Amino acid sequence: MSAGRARWPLAVVLSTAANAALVAGLALAVRPGPPPPPDPMPETRLDIARTEVAETSAQAAPARGETGQVAAAAGQPALAGAVPTSRAGALAPEADRQAPRRSGTSLETGCGLAPPGIGDLFPCRRLTQDERRRAD
Repeated sequence: MSAGRARWPLAVVLSTAANAALVAGLALAVRPGPPPPPDPMPETRLDIARTEVAETSAQAAPARGETGQVAAAAGQPALAGAVPTSRAGALAPEADRQAPRRSGTSLETGCGLAPPGIGDLFPCRRLTQDERRRAD
């Protein structure tokens, strides 16, 4: 039993040393290096040439364009009154659409309270003795 107790302090010391080594390695890996040398300034020269352009004058002419046809607006104006609303009432359920209520549980009879239309997909039947034993 003393060998088991001696392993825990050794494991704690080794784990702490391993974590310290990882943190030191990470600190050295992310440490910034020397800054890069500055880029040299580019030498540019801008030559601007001046060119004489002879001035000419144009004679004014009347604008020539097609005139569009003006038509009266068609349609009816929007109503500025209140928005008409209505309410729909609930319909009474049809008697043949309601599922009959049964007192037995689904394990006893194989039938339960199913929504309308489900009985067509999964017909109701009584369980056999073997099925009842398996269900229990």
